[in-house]
Amino acid sequence: MKLKKCLKTIASILGVLIFISFLIALIYVLSIDYIDLDKKTIDNLGKSIQVLSEDFSSLEYNGQYGNVVKLSELPDYVPKAFIAIEDKRFYKHKGIDYIRIMGALIKDIKSFSFKEGASTISQQLIKNTHLNNERTIERKLKEIRIARQLEQQYTKEQILEKYLNIIYFGNGLYGIDSAAKKYFSTSAKNLNVAQAAALAAIINSPAKYNPYTNLDNLKARQKIVLKAMLENGFISKEQYEEAIDTPLEITLDKNDNCQSVYARIAVKQACQIINGTEKDLADCVIYTYYNQGVQNILKQSIEAYISQTENDRGVLPDYAAIVIDNQTLGVTGLIESKENNIFIQRQPASTIKPLAVYAPALEYKLITPASLILDEPINYDGYSPKNYNGRHEGWISVRKAISTSNNIAAVKTLKSIGVDTATDFLKRLNINLEEQDSGLSLALGGLYKGVSLYDLTQAYTVFPNNGNFGECSLVKKIITKDGKVLYEAKPILKKVMREDTAYLITDMLRTAAKEGTARRLNDLPFQVAAKTGTNSYQKTPHNNDAYCISYTSRHTMGVWLGNISNDFKGALASNVTGGTFPTMITKNIMKSLYKNNSPPDFEIPKTVVYADIDLIEYNTRQNLVLANALSAPRYKKREIFSIYNLPPKAENINWEINNPVENKRRSFIDRMINFIKNRKNNLRSKKRSSYNLINSALLTASSTKSSIFKIFSNFSIEFKLGFVTGCLGTKTVQQSS
Repeated sequence: MKLKKCLKTIASILGVLIFISFLIALIYVLSIDYIDLDKKTIDNLGKSIQVLSEDFSSLEYNGQYGNVVKLSELPDYVPKAFIAIEDKRFYKHKGIDYIRIMGALIKDIKSFSFKEGASTISQQLIKNTHLNNERTIERKLKEIRIARQLEQQYTKEQILEKYLNIIYFGNGLYGIDSAAKKYFSTSAKNLNVAQAAALAAIINSPAKYNPYTNLDNLKARQKIVLKAMLENGFISKEQYEEAIDTPLEITLDKNDNCQSVYARIAVKQACQIINGTEKDLADCVIYTYYNQGVQNILKQSIEAYISQTENDRGVLPDYAAIVIDNQTLGVTGLIESKENNIFIQRQPASTIKPLAVYAPALEYKLITPASLILDEPINYDGYSPKNYNGRHEGWISVRKAISTSNNIAAVKTLKSIGVDTATDFLKRLNINLEEQDSGLSLALGGLYKGVSLYDLTQAYTVFPNNGNFGECSLVKKIITKDGKVLYEAKPILKKVMREDTAYLITDMLRTAAKEGTARRLNDLPFQVAAKTGTNSYQKTPHNNDAYCISYTSRHTMGVWLGNISNDFKGALASNVTGGTFPTMITKNIMKSLYKNNSPPDFEIPKTVVYADIDLIEYNTRQNLVLANALSAPRYKKREIFSIYNLPPKAENINWEINNPVENKRRSFIDRMINFIKNRKNNLRSKKRSSYNLINSALLTASSTKSSIFKIFSNFSIEFKLGFVTGCLGTKTVQQSS
């Protein structure tokens, strides 16, 4: 009796617990914020986004609304490969496969996990169009509800077609046609059984079965797919054996997708422009600045050198490059070794110096290109930066500091202008720093998060554009296919620095390209400005990032080689610095880009002048003053200045400012001829004056013989003194400090 009573009590308790659990589950289910099927989203899956180049040719776009293929155009075994491995009861259920759910639930209970999804093709379509990838009960319940609605409003064939056109195949590829073209260089219409099975294998885990990095994994799963197709009667025994014996040949040229990379980024920018998503761009045409010629040059230039950059562990660096048209601010070409390399934030190294340090210092008249800075060991509250070569040069000019990428000079200059000033200046150029970027390491590109190559190159367009800055873009215009204009690019430029500041930076970066860290560009037959940058890998001989940011009057371009993984295995070889391979790649790009049409010289603004500085004062006293115009050439040096920040001049100096082209040195004979001509003119003038004095004296009754003699005597003395003074030249007796 006691046992029966005990069991009855336990049963009652269990019943109450089950009832309470049921109530809790019911409340939870009812409390979920469900959403309904978005019919517009599903309908748009049959539409595509067209991306056009500068010459209106169509670009390959592999996104969700890229290449679209009709189910009726595919061989019968292609869709059946996906049904066999993903949803073998696809034609029997109404969106939810309850048998598969029970099987998955049992497996989950046994493994104490939530690994088995049991999603049907309808559920997968909903997950990819309406929901996220979270593995939660709430998302699963939403998915089930919307999948049932989907099955009620669309046929199985419609669902399958939309599914095949939107499913993700890895490497930025959406839709079976995009995947077929990328991996097998063929259309989805022409896939064989082996290829179809391979594509069906990928979607389970695009990273795990990536054809480029995990081909063996893919081949193993491909066999599972083929077996499932055979077991379900989708292929014959002969087709199975033939597919098993067919080699899986993957297109390994990962650089052939330059168009699709550009198109993908253009579509992403277009979404930001219209403040929408890809579905809002369905059936739209996006006009871009893409130039196939520029793109080919980028690809060829990278390929010409990248194989030479392998480190001693057999790893090639990651890379990215971009070219921007200075006039339109349109991105005419870009290339990257991995998706989003061009937008990943990295330490900009010394490429930040002209933007954050020297431009604001020039703008606020704290320095000139000729200003001297003492390169010496420094320690600011424990911060002791070193130069790249570990040496100190003593007094160096700002021009030399920039061209040789001197670290001490940059840190000292930043300390003078203040980090807040530098941060504000960068913000004007669309480079937003973090709160942690408040130290002097900013001068050397030591940032908390960093800057992307896209933003860095964009910022440099301010210099060839005379101090005016505007955001760059890949997108020129967006229209609907019925002709309605949604957006048209009209670059908005804002003045962020004086034009003399921009030109002085350009002039000093031209020196860097002639004799500084970017001197590999020095034999280009046109004017080019460039700044390099290199980040070391954890204080080892290896490097982590190498840059060359450069520009002409027509284009601004950035080249980056780096170690995305940030581990020792991927660290750059010690000979890969900003001044080596990135600069060599830049040179190759420029030579090809301007092969038949060199860019014009940079235009000198009216607020910039050339002047000679006194080398004696400069070298002995580190005193910057303008030289006497009559000083010997060896005692003066020509430099460029803003008219708003000229060096001081001493009194009695005959000061001249001329364009260096017009300031041609005359020979000694030319100067003597000119001197004699001037003296003859002076003599005639003085004789004429003396004659007038004599004539006046003779006409007056009070004049005497001695007075006339005195007049002639004074004239003679004055002439002789004038001749001697002219030959010796005037000496400057006052010096400026």
